[in-house]
Amino acid sequence: MFVLINANRSMFYGIVLAATLFIAGISCYFHQIRSYIDAYAISRAQQMFGSMPLAQEQEQLIKSIAVQMGAPDNIIMRRMNVSALRVFGYHNAFSYFPQVGGVLPISTIPFLFVSEGFFEDLTPEEQVFLIGHELAHIKERHVLFLMPCAFLGLFILLFMLFIMHKRIKAVVYACVAERYQRRSFVGVMILSIYLVSVASGMFCLAYRRHIERDADYKALEVLHSYDGCLKLLDRWQAEFKIPEHTTYFVGLMTDHPSCAERRVYCLALQNQYNQREIT
Repeated sequence: MFVLINANRSMFYGIVLAATLFIAGISCYFHQIRSYIDAYAISRAQQMFGSMPLAQEQEQLIKSIAVQMGAPDNIIMRRMNVSALRVFGYHNAFSYFPQVGGVLPISTIPFLFVSEGFFEDLTPEEQVFLIGHELAHIKERHVLFLMPCAFLGLFILLFMLFIMHKRIKAVVYACVAERYQRRSFVGVMILSIYLVSVASGMFCLAYRRHIERDADYKALEVLHSYDGCLKLLDRWQAEFKIPEHTTYFVGLMTDHPSCAERRVYCLALQNQYNQREIT
């Protein structure tokens, strides 16, 4: 017994020593590892969405707006490539944090990708609002941990469903004839898993609507770009045939507020600003 206790103690001390040495090694090379990860993340993001830099005057405009928004100064600005243009459109911009598989963030270096027609076709008011909107996303890191949190929530719900499966089975078996019990239980579990996945997706959509609304508010309150917001809404409705209003159930399945909602709070903030200026 004494020998066994000593052996276990030696094994425990060995594991602690190995873990300590591993952590110390990681700490010593942390900055080097971090630089490799950031370099990979930057290369991957540019490969996916575009690597062509903006013109100097365009970068200066974005940096001046970033100062007003309080956004970080390490934003990498690039033009969208053809693949990104097909997804995000010819008159658009979007913010991005590098991720693995579109799920796990691997770098906190933010990107701002700008479309081909952004500076050529949009009015200065539209440019200011849209840049401010995307810089708000970057400042607040809105999308950095969205997908990990969504997957974590889905995992927790599935784990709870697994814990409760015996109780669900008992209820199904008590309510269904013996010959249909097994099939009924399998059907209930499949339906439950589907409903859990739908709930997780609905949560993601609700959060996306929230962050889009929040980015609108911050851009409007800081930059007072009310005309730019209203002009963009008119442009999107004309070019993409976006309806002014959406029904309740359609609204639940979208990741942006409706044009009508955005127009309402834009005009409300504009009225508040004008009243403050008068007084």
